[in-house]
Amino acid sequence: MKKKAKILFPLFGLLLSIFGIHVSAEQIPMPIREPLPSNETRSNAVSVSGISSYSFTDNKELEIPLEKIPKSVSTNSEAFIPRGVSVEPMFRQIIGVDNRTRVTNTTSFPNSAIGQMVITFPNNKQYVGTTWMEGNKVAVTAGHTVYSKADGGWAKRVVFYPGRNGGLSPLGVYYATQLYTDTKYVASENSNYDWGMLRFATNVGAKTGYFGAEWTSSSQVGLNITVRGYPGEKSGQLWTASGNITGQVGYAKTNYLIDTTGGQSGAPAYYYVSGNYRAVGIHTNSYSSYNQAQRIDSSLFKIINNARSW
Repeated sequence: MKKKAKILFPLFGLLLSIFGIHVSAEQIPMPIREPLPSNETRSNAVSVSGISSYSFTDNKELEIPLEKIPKSVSTNSEAFIPRGVSVEPMFRQIIGVDNRTRVTNTTSFPNSAIGQMVITFPNNKQYVGTTWMEGNKVAVTAGHTVYSKADGGWAKRVVFYPGRNGGLSPLGVYYATQLYTDTKYVASENSNYDWGMLRFATNVGAKTGYFGAEWTSSSQVGLNITVRGYPGEKSGQLWTASGNITGQVGYAKTNYLIDTTGGQSGAPAYYYVSGNYRAVGIHTNSYSSYNQAQRIDSSLFKIINNARSW
């Protein structure tokens, strides 16, 4: 596994020229952002403490009360594959020093539902990350891709390129209208609450399709999953790797030895079952001996599943 894989990846001149995005040299952060480790990372915290939202329309921040979670809450949701969109062949597990491989059929599902984000913060620094559709107007990502105290707080612009394939954007370009993350992440950037969502004004998911999701109170250790996203050093290319979940930290984090590098923050950690693609986590952290996802527990599942009604 790559040691100290970075979470967000800054946009350098070559990468920007490929994307056709102009950023002046003084706006490009040279140091790569490190993960935000915390002693609380190894606690038994749940995924959600509350919802904070930021609207690009009126530049207002809002806290949204959490609904009570009924005992009968569903444990999973189905993926959606648009009519006429092909489904890629079943993925296989690859074992090796670096088990990532490039995905080139980016318009086939589930790749069509995964995209690269270009994030601009108030200090005009830009980064790339990964996000995935979970409904017609909602995409899921890591909290630190939409909120960063060091960069001025809430991102001031987030551009989404579903199914990006190098310099090509075959499924279009979309701009988030509203951002969401946990109230505790806004307050302290607590890595136990490192989840985020994007809202769009148009039905992006009707074109790209979207993932299902799943939660369980039981151990997921041994479950074979895939982490698929956009490494910053790969210039807009989609890369994938698979492996087993090796450990869990309460209901907050899921550990694995799957290779990742900067730019893959927000990528889905998912598995395939009975013709359905279900995310069980959101890639967020990298350490010297393992990588880590925000685990989707019952509280986070309810939030992202309810967002399907947007």
